[in-house]
Amino acid sequence: MNLINSKNRTQAKRLLNNFHDSREVRVWTMQQLNDALQRAINSGLLTLAGAQRALGITSRDENESSHSDRAKRSDNNDAEKDDGDDDMQSHHNNEEGDNGTEGDDDGGNDASKGDEKGEGEEGDEGESESGEDGNEESESEEQNGNGDGDSEEDESESEGDDKSQSGDDEGDNEDDNNDDDDQSQEDGKSEGEEGEDEKEEEQQEEDEEEEDDSEQFHDSFKTIMKWIQAGVNVALVGPAGSGKSYIARQVARHLDRGFRVNGAMMSKYDLIGYKDANGTYHDTPAYDAFVNGHIHCFDEADASAPDAMVAFNGMTDDQPFFTFPNGQQEKHPDYIAVCCMNTWGNGATSEYVGRYKQDAASMTRFVKVLVDYDRKIEAKIAGKKNLDIAQRVWDLRDACESLGIRHVVSTRMIIQGVKGRAAKCNKTDIDRDVLFAGLDEGAVRQLKTKMNEIARLRSNES
Repeated sequence: MNLINSKNRTQAKRLLNNFHDSREVRVWTMQQLNDALQRAINSGLLTLAGAQRALGITSRDENESSHSDRAKRSDNNDAEKDDGDDDMQSHHNNEEGDNGTEGDDDGGNDASKGDEKGEGEEGDEGESESGEDGNEESESEEQNGNGDGDSEEDESESEGDDKSQSGDDEGDNEDDNNDDDDQSQEDGKSEGEEGEDEKEEEQQEEDEEEEDDSEQFHDSFKTIMKWIQAGVNVALVGPAGSGKSYIARQVARHLDRGFRVNGAMMSKYDLIGYKDANGTYHDTPAYDAFVNGHIHCFDEADASAPDAMVAFNGMTDDQPFFTFPNGQQEKHPDYIAVCCMNTWGNGATSEYVGRYKQDAASMTRFVKVLVDYDRKIEAKIAGKKNLDIAQRVWDLRDACESLGIRHVVSTRMIIQGVKGRAAKCNKTDIDRDVLFAGLDEGAVRQLKTKMNEIARLRSNES
């Protein structure tokens, strides 16, 4: 069941960000999004109804129902208008009938006929008017004393005119009501059309943002993929935020392999697990990957205590077994270890002071691949609307290198800057809290001057 389409793809990505890495979700295809959503529903992380609400499916159904109701109201208004026209025609016929009685000598009979017509056409209102007319005629006869027929005929004509006028007024009122309903209906259509226009504009913006939905790969991706397919453990070495752990996850997904990850460890038991006082073994991601044949990502490996890495030696050598606290376990043939490191294992540097010098035997168990910042990846992360943020980060990185200022300018700055702009943070906020955070005022002035110079040179070249 595919719930995700081109119209609700953005809502789907926001929803799946709750269960997956947002950078991973950003580059998924439509089918991958649908598969991930189905897994979340099957595993109980999300209900089907909750997913439909998040994707706006219920909202669309309500809109269709609203349009249907409007159509029904339009039909009812037309029917009421037709009834009003019939009433008008009936009142005109009554007026012609009253005019035909002018030649009658018996004024009393005319009044009686007029009353009977009023009862047939007006119901209760006709009866009330007839009673009043009869009283007026009686008073007139007492005053005149002779019951002049001509006077009664005049009264009959007057009564007919009043009824005709009353009918005209009622018809006008009904027409006015119909006009009001028509205007209300037109206003409702106008509001609906404006809503549709807004939806079309939003969809157009989403399409522009996602027009390049192809998955982007780091320059080192193919090399890393080859080593892992060859069954060789890999150490990914590069600056902070260059995407090392993300590449490892991306490789696992494309090889359709399980992925387990742990961070820096201060004890070997963080790696291999332990038994509690009751003798119950508590396993780890490393144990799961070793036994079940997943790709095991050891993130921040060079920030781990050396004895933890030495314990890792037995899992990454060519031996088919390893002894965990719960006994000796056979290594799955598909088990592969991937270490992510900011240094080459030679100890702390001026930028990465929390790194340990690693045992040489541990380092020989891995091939080492450099993973530097990739501007194609960074541009895709920023998107067209925020490409200026990515360009400013690139200028800062070049300025730091040119001036010899030690300052980590990572891809994470672009991610943080984009999120900040979405939250209404301005350029000053992003500069202060993201790009130049931690630098003294003198260094910031130097870097901004250099960045302006770099920007001018780029402008002249273009």
